[in-house]
Formats: sequence, structure tokens, C-alpha cells
Amino acid sequence: MINWDSIRKYFTIEDFSDPLIPNSGNFIDENLLNMLVDLTVLSKIITHAKVGGCVDVNGNYGHSVNSYHLVNSGCRAVDFHFVDNSTFNIREQFIIVAKIGFTGIGLYYDWMWDNQPLKVGFHVDIRPKKFAQIWKQERGRYIYFLK
Repeated sequence: MINWDSIRKYFTIEDFSDPLIPNSGNFIDENLLNMLVDLTVLSKIITHAKVGGCVDVNGNYGHSVNSYHLVNSGCRAVDFHFVDNSTFNIREQFIIVAKIGFTGIGLYYDWMWDNQPLKVGFHVDIRPKKFAQIWKQERGRYIYFLK
């Protein structure tokens, strides 16, 4: 069980919970959570839990059947953006994310937050790979790097 008191400076259970299932943030993979704490120490992030971009208990948010967001896949994925999406350019944001060691990193240039376009949003996960899988979504198409 995750000790939310020990990380409350960075996150609360609501930062990861499925919007339809209170306290489901407890399902988040603890290793992923620790990596996100390391990330937010470098620069504050906002998780996309309120739109189903963290824990997805019943597959209600359009994730694929094998998505790492799903409980049956271990809740090993989180979508987020940096709090001040203008402090760092996209390259700098990517470098910050990549240094943490996530094995799945997706960049999304068409995400909105509070009805405002984001410069970039990130999907990160800890898939079982030796090297990171990196992709971006462009005009509804996924483009993979280092596949």
C-alpha cells in the first residue's frame, strides 16, 4: 500500500485516481509513482487523472485493451504536463522526462487542459523493455522512434 503521507508534498491519491472510482489512485504502480516524484522534484507536473489519464479501472477512457493505464495491466502509465508549460521548451521538457528512466514516452501536441492548448503533453510508462520506446502523435497517427 502506498504511503501517501510520505509524498503529500508532491502528490495526493486524487492525482492518480480514476474519476469514476474514488481512491483508485492506490492502484498506481509504486515504482512509477517514485519516478514521478523524482520528476516533479525537478519541475512540477499536473497529472491528467481528472480526464482518465492515470489509473483506468474499467477501461472507460478510450485506452487500448493492453494499455498500461489499466488496472489489469498494473497501472504503470500516467499522462501529464509541466505546470508552467512555458518555462522549458519542448526539447528541454523531453530531456527532463527521459532522464528519469521511463521505458515508454509519448509526446502529444494536440492535448488541451482547462480549454487551453498545451505546448506538449506527456504519456510515460514503465513497460518491460531494456530501452525506451518513444513516440509522438501527429494528426491522429503515431510515429515511433527507436522501435
